[in-house]
Amino acid sequence: MASYHLRVKNDTKSGGGKVSAKRHVDYILREDGKAHADYINREGAQSEKTDCVYKGSQLPKWAKNSPQRFFDAATRYEDKGNRRYKEIELSLPNELTLEQNREIIERFIANHLANHYYAYAIHEKAGELSGERHPHVHIMFSERLIDDVERISERPAYKYFRRAARPLKGEQVASFERRRQHGAPKDKKWHDKKYLCEMRADFARIQNEVLAKNAFSIRVDHRTLKAQQVEAEKHGDVFLAKLYKRVPEEHIGVIAAHKDGS
Repeated sequence: MASYHLRVKNDTKSGGGKVSAKRHVDYILREDGKAHADYINREGAQSEKTDCVYKGSQLPKWAKNSPQRFFDAATRYEDKGNRRYKEIELSLPNELTLEQNREIIERFIANHLANHYYAYAIHEKAGELSGERHPHVHIMFSERLIDDVERISERPAYKYFRRAARPLKGEQVASFERRRQHGAPKDKKWHDKKYLCEMRADFARIQNEVLAKNAFSIRVDHRTLKAQQVEAEKHGDVFLAKLYKRVPEEHIGVIAAHKDGS
């Protein structure tokens, strides 16, 4: 049954320490025997895991189609204390086929990550207890923008992750040449709580449109149970109001739901 889950994560451990961007993308992508990109791609030491059903990316030429190369550069060249990546984890409707779920992901990326370098992988495996499919996607991306400078002439890796050029006195925007010699700017929207709320709503809208397009009546809702309860009460739907009044289940995540860490 389709259910809503969108989580945005940073490159830090629960104790505050940094996670290697290269190891994280190994963990997700299952490549090179490393931890997190391998986890996403299900390759290398993780290749025995068969739940990675699709991979995609948008990367600069110097990365040579390798998310590992890109995120390794992020780890090497980002200033100490800077985030090397963010990750978005999304649940997908298990009623839909892989191609139909890819439409959801591609529309979501077009709306929110078109101006970023990213790598993603779709994982799908039956739950240990329910036996139901749990399709979900991990998207790793750099907060740095593919700006006008980058689109005209890509910066080399060591330059892309440098601090962005600031305008000089009298300038509204730093000159093209100065921006070319410095790093790509970071997109401020990832620090805007209003934008993140809008993104959550957009993800629900996209899912519901694709579900409707494929003749499914089920819908997902990004709002809290309390907000849904208030709306049900407003419309006099006592049954739904009582249903939404239940204590929310603790979210254990699509990863923790599997004993083998998939």
